[in-house]
Amino acid sequence: MKKIISMLITITLIAASTAFVFAEKGEVSQNEVGKIKEFTDLTKHWAKGYIDKLIALETINGYEDGTFKPDNPIKV
Repeated sequence: MKKIISMLITITLIAASTAFVFAEKGEVSQNEVGKIKEFTDLTKHWAKGYIDKLIALETINGYEDGTFKPDNPIKV
């Protein structure tokens, strides 16, 4: 079980660091703008640019009710 958790954490960290490298200052390229969903609770959040980039890369998505809940803990 510890090995599985370690692998999941490692994969998550690699994916997150890769996304942050591509998300230069949280900016999203024009090609990715059409892929971004607008969430009602992200308009003024400090991580909006990074979250938009991860959404455009289809790494993450929000809840079905149109929210993202950026301050909630992540569950697998």
